[in-house]
Amino acid sequence: MATEGKPHLLKTVHKGGGNVTTTSFSAFDEPVDVRPPASAQVLDKADGAG
Repeated sequence: MATEGKPHLLKTVHKGGGNVTTTSFSAFDEPVDVRPPASAQVLDKADGAG
C-alpha cells in the first residue's frame, strides 16, 4: 500500500498450489483502454471436454 499521497494498492502476491503470482500496479489515474476479445479468441465451455 502506498504510504504517501492517495492510498493505492501497489503490489499483491498470491502463493498457492506450488505457484507464486505477483501483480504490480502503476499509472494511477490514467485511463485504461479495455475492449472485449475478438470472437475468434472466445471459447465456449460447451465445446470443451469435461
